[in-house]
Amino acid sequence: AGSAVNCNDGVGCTDDSCNETMDSCDNVANNANCDNGLFCDGAETCSATLDCQAGGDPCGGQACDEVTDQCTGGGPTAQLEAGSVAVGGSLVTVLLSQTYVNPVVVCSIQYANNTSPVVARVSGVTATSFDVRLQNPSDGAVAVDNVSYLVAEEGVWTIDGVNIEAHTYVSTVTDRKSNWNGESQNYGQAYSNPVVVGQVMTENDPLWSFFWCRGSSRTAPPSGTVLNTGKGVAEDNIIVRAPETVGFIVFEAGSGTIGGVDFEAALGADSVRGVGNSPSYTYTFNTDFQSAPTVAVTTMAAMDGNDGGWAQTHGATLGTTASLFLSIDEDQIGGSERRHTTEQVGYVVFETAVVFPNTP
Repeated sequence: AGSAVNCNDGVGCTDDSCNETMDSCDNVANNANCDNGLFCDGAETCSATLDCQAGGDPCGGQACDEVTDQCTGGGPTAQLEAGSVAVGGSLVTVLLSQTYVNPVVVCSIQYANNTSPVVARVSGVTATSFDVRLQNPSDGAVAVDNVSYLVAEEGVWTIDGVNIEAHTYVSTVTDRKSNWNGESQNYGQAYSNPVVVGQVMTENDPLWSFFWCRGSSRTAPPSGTVLNTGKGVAEDNIIVRAPETVGFIVFEAGSGTIGGVDFEAALGADSVRGVGNSPSYTYTFNTDFQSAPTVAVTTMAAMDGNDGGWAQTHGATLGTTASLFLSIDEDQIGGSERRHTTEQVGYVVFETAVVFPNTP
């Protein structure tokens, strides 16, 4: 190298090293350099400007015990977990790793083996488990495919520095082709770029339905000020459904770690088309994973295709370290074709199964 370079500049929260090839310093942000060792003030992070940012309240405003690294106070506390399970047409019971007060459950299918449309039906939600099965809208046979699930305690939280909230309500409105209104919801905290995923969480009606969401119009995704959610039946000519419990989870878009596991939440581009087009369609992650992620929940953000549809991961693998594979599907009640116009998809992806809070 031509001149001496001092790489230990002492600035910010980076790990500094000398790059002999480029004759320069590498300054890599490291959250660990900001960690003050305390649980009750949340997880500190190293920002894009290389400054240490304070963590959020890990207990959602409840009491916090620094000695035991636990939230106290008797009510619900911030809890979240995600994983995957193989599911076919029969109910599968998923045992949760934690006990919840009011768990909100979201499931997404990885289309690999099914050749006809399928949706995930959730029921039997308890404090420690839930049931899930796959259903063809025309009640045809289904194959076994992997289903990713995300479970969060109902409430408004900051989890490992990420704004997250989870809610349920009883839906008495059924949306369908040419009638996509949804039901208005209010956020419990501020979001710059909300990512919304959701699920019909009961089977009060044996007929199929699916979760969907929108913003200020049918073709607009949820914004920081407008959110409508609902259950849809697309082109089904039986439009009356029994009331169902609908759950949804909101993430502030971004990437990082939750419970020590890398994750990314984002709203993708308006580019994902149908199973009857040329799937899979690819979203590039904003931040690469170290290994191909194994858990991904997805929800269409708005309903550009007026016939209706839903999003899923697509293929033998749900993605790579750099990208997520997706498609949109439709029922075949109103017609056999499964082509669909481009849609935006919101997704929450974890590198591996995760439980928060993990064991200290």
